[in-house]
Amino acid sequence: MANRSSQQQIGSFAQRWVAAQIAEHRQWIARDLSDDFGIDLEAELAAPEVRGEILKLQVKASEKLERTGEFVSIRLEQRYLTYAAACRYPLILIVVDVTLKEAWYVWLQEWVLTMGPSEVLAGTQASWTLKIPVHRTLDKGLELDLQEIARWRGKTQLLLSLLDALRAAAATRQLTMVTTITDLVAQMGEGLGEKVLQSVVAEVLMLGNRMWGTEEGNEVMWRLFSFLRKFGDRVNLDTVKRLVLRGESYSRTGINALGILYDSFPDHIQSLGLPAAFNDIDPRVAYYCAFRETAQIEPTFMPEPGSFEFAGLRYERPEGHENKIANRGVSALLDHLVPTSRVAASHLAQRS
Repeated sequence: MANRSSQQQIGSFAQRWVAAQIAEHRQWIARDLSDDFGIDLEAELAAPEVRGEILKLQVKASEKLERTGEFVSIRLEQRYLTYAAACRYPLILIVVDVTLKEAWYVWLQEWVLTMGPSEVLAGTQASWTLKIPVHRTLDKGLELDLQEIARWRGKTQLLLSLLDALRAAAATRQLTMVTTITDLVAQMGEGLGEKVLQSVVAEVLMLGNRMWGTEEGNEVMWRLFSFLRKFGDRVNLDTVKRLVLRGESYSRTGINALGILYDSFPDHIQSLGLPAAFNDIDPRVAYYCAFRETAQIEPTFMPEPGSFEFAGLRYERPEGHENKIANRGVSALLDHLVPTSRVAASHLAQRS
């Protein structure tokens, strides 16, 4: 028979120990779910009675946790955070020091929202260091905070509920409802709109090439555009780059999103210096930004650059210009940019 590794023994002990702490509490029920991906235990609140108020728990153990000041630290793989963001139950990470027999907790969905969904979920890091305040012990959490989370009380749960409602509205093509929910998020204040926008941006980035021409992509696109129209004045240069760039090329959805930003918040977007920022990355994007900042286009106008030149490029008007814009959005402009010189032609060929 194969021998268990030391880490497996530590993990098994920690899981049983956490389950015992929960089961011994008069207001909780513990269940072993070790066969589930990313979930070791389930804790159900039984106060005043069992009503399906459930937390999913992921247990991580160490013989000696790192402590720095008022925090304990643990390294967590990216895949667990991606799973947490999609999970419809609160997912709680329980960190156990098996030597001291002490445990701390962090609500993973809340942590992702706090750190920035587009940074965490769509970034390139394989793992993240989570710093947990030492006062967030498991025993204290079972008495109060974890009960509140299980009961769906608090602004984080409200925000997560609105995100779910937003997804359902887009999936059922209730576009007026998408706008209504966007307005509701705006009323919550405290920067929550920006967090939802970041969550939608993260979905765009994770879908990648599936954003264009798929049902799933259309649903995310409707949500993205709605939030950009409301909160686009909060985006920064890094967010714009994440939306627009795809490898060695550009994202059609990202360019159309950029068009919405220029329509809705022209002063803010011009302050980001996009023509210069994109000039060496992708001249086609730089051209579009420079054109929008020069032409002072009305949002309802079908843009046509005419003789405008920038970054060694100009627009060569195709047949059916209006139809192409109607079908592909303003990103169709970038499909018909041609070089004004051989140097520009070489640069454009490298990007195509």
